[in-house]
Amino acid sequence: MKSFLETELQLTLAGLGRRSLTITENMTHSEVRSIVLVNAYPKLAKMCGGWLLHKCSGGGGQRKLIVIPPDPDGYNGQQLKTVSSNGKCTMYVVLLQEQTDTTPLPPDAREFEKMPKAQCTLCSQMIPLQCLPIHIKHCKMEHVDLCASSDDTAECPLCKKTFNSDVIEIHAANCGLRSGEILNWISSNVDQNNTFSICVSRNDIFNRGMQQWQRQKKSSPKGRLKVTFFGEAGVDSGALSKEFLTEMIAEIETRLFIDGVDNKGKNPVYCLNSLDRNYFRSAGEIMAVSLAQGGPPPVFLREWCFQYLCSGDYDSIQVTTSDVTDLEFSLLIEKVNSTDDISEFTDEILSCGYTGKVSADMKINIIRAIVLHSTMRVVPMLDQLRKGLQLFDLPKVMEMHPDLGLPLFVPGGKDDRVDAAFILENCHPVFSDKGSVKYTKEVNVMNFFQDFLQEVEDCGEAEQMTAGKVMQWMTGQRHKPILPSDQKDFNITVKFNHDCDTNHTVCFYFCLCAELQNMITSACSSGSARRKKGRKVD
Repeated sequence: MKSFLETELQLTLAGLGRRSLTITENMTHSEVRSIVLVNAYPKLAKMCGGWLLHKCSGGGGQRKLIVIPPDPDGYNGQQLKTVSSNGKCTMYVVLLQEQTDTTPLPPDAREFEKMPKAQCTLCSQMIPLQCLPIHIKHCKMEHVDLCASSDDTAECPLCKKTFNSDVIEIHAANCGLRSGEILNWISSNVDQNNTFSICVSRNDIFNRGMQQWQRQKKSSPKGRLKVTFFGEAGVDSGALSKEFLTEMIAEIETRLFIDGVDNKGKNPVYCLNSLDRNYFRSAGEIMAVSLAQGGPPPVFLREWCFQYLCSGDYDSIQVTTSDVTDLEFSLLIEKVNSTDDISEFTDEILSCGYTGKVSADMKINIIRAIVLHSTMRVVPMLDQLRKGLQLFDLPKVMEMHPDLGLPLFVPGGKDDRVDAAFILENCHPVFSDKGSVKYTKEVNVMNFFQDFLQEVEDCGEAEQMTAGKVMQWMTGQRHKPILPSDQKDFNITVKFNHDCDTNHTVCFYFCLCAELQNMITSACSSGSARRKKGRKVD
């Protein structure tokens, strides 16, 4: 029989340990349940077999528990205050019909968010203090087993440590990589000692960019990207490369991928010409470099495409009619679904590889054949894309940590686009002395700029202007920083030049908000007004 301390440790590791909760007198039963079962113990949130509270008047919880009978309207704050002697005794949640799940939770589980943590010196994971002793015990055993001498060893692609090849997959699957750390790891693989130089024109940037990317034979895309735009004297300190990656990722999404009606991601375009030119492989390399060097993430793939990029195995992937983004096949599926006489579509159906009977009672099989044909024919494009992503061993990391890689490639419910609030929060104006005439003008400029950004949010999409494009004109990138280091250091310094000269690209002199709007819109739309020597506002 387990001791009390062993039982308490087991419950703590399972996220069911002691909690200090605040319950006010006016709380109802539903509010008490929300605090106890949803917030304090998320594991119990889906429990449906009933529960009761018990209490123990002393003995550190080792005495016999006494049930606390609920009031007619259930447990409420007033009752719990009374039976707990104003919060002085411990209460316990006892399940009536279900078995308590005591499976240990991972160190980053929601239940441990507020607990103090310390780093394990063996695996470098941050572990809750209550769980640290037992974690160290198991971690030492695992470390000894994994590092045992063997002639057949392999390097973990994540932490770069060497392990026995028999256990490398087990180790890598549990390697302590987290959402921010996965980007740091990709970034750490950039060869800072070498540069990958691209000189390109802004005109037809997709085709010219692809050609120049593929022609670089003397250096590797693993090196630090350095970009020069024809006719512009700017020195690339990071902003030009981010602007190039921003434009290329946007062009890759538009030219090489096609969206479905549900806006849940895109499939590769079935284009043998692009496949023959190795455009998809180059696109994969550009995506990898973009993730590694602070460019925008390619968040536009359908989930089945991401799964294929992870494993390279089509047989394990489930595709449905919603994954068909090609208009021709979408319309064919709609026609087959909407009519009983499908004989008139026989030629189209047979061209999809269906060899069975063409009749209404075989609709399910026919539609399945259309779905498979539509998706499988773009697998060669995904294979090429996957080869490009191997630049930094991304497919291995994605397969081991699909939950961390998914948000970088597949659009989700959260809209993370740049908006007016994000730009203004990161703007740091350098104002003149308060009370001066210059200070008044500068405040007016910032007010005008805020009004402009908010108007862009309200109606800019229809006019091909977005807050992201404004930020790209200002900084070179239209996306929020994704690398943790970039997030920490990102800011936009706004300086006001009251003594106008000609040593800058764009001069803004205005008195009215409408003038500012027209000037910024013109500057954002003009290729020649983009990053040369910076933007100065007069």
